Amino acid sequence: MTPRPALSLTVTLAMEPAQPTEPEPPVREIGIRPSVVHPVLRGRLLEDADGTHRPVPGASVEVVEGLTQVTDAQGDFAFQGLDFGAYTLLVRPTGRPDLRTEVEYRSGGGIDKIVLPRP
Repeated sequence: MTPRPALSLTVTLAMEPAQPTEPEPPVREIGIRPSVVHPVLRGRLLEDADGTHRPVPGASVEVVEGLTQVTDAQGDFAFQGLDFGAYTLLVRPTGRPDLRTEVEYRSGGGIDKIVLPRP
């Protein structure tokens, strides 16, 4: 058997020493201020189906004061940029009669659920 050629390689790198950093002062206080940067009127459109509530996707939901959204697969809709207060929503589900409902939009409020009656 013949010996294989061997190659030996040594690499030397020159580096600057790291500069010492000054320690950060300890945290003494943390301030948290609640803020509503982008308030959103949210809701969910459901239909009463034999005592259970199922989402209604693809329905038009209009704030009578001028904005319209379409519900997603979970029946959810959202309107941004509205002031807090009372609004009238006009719900137009496909193949069903329109429904007009009043909602109160408040800070810290949850999702308004709108349940369509059985046809």
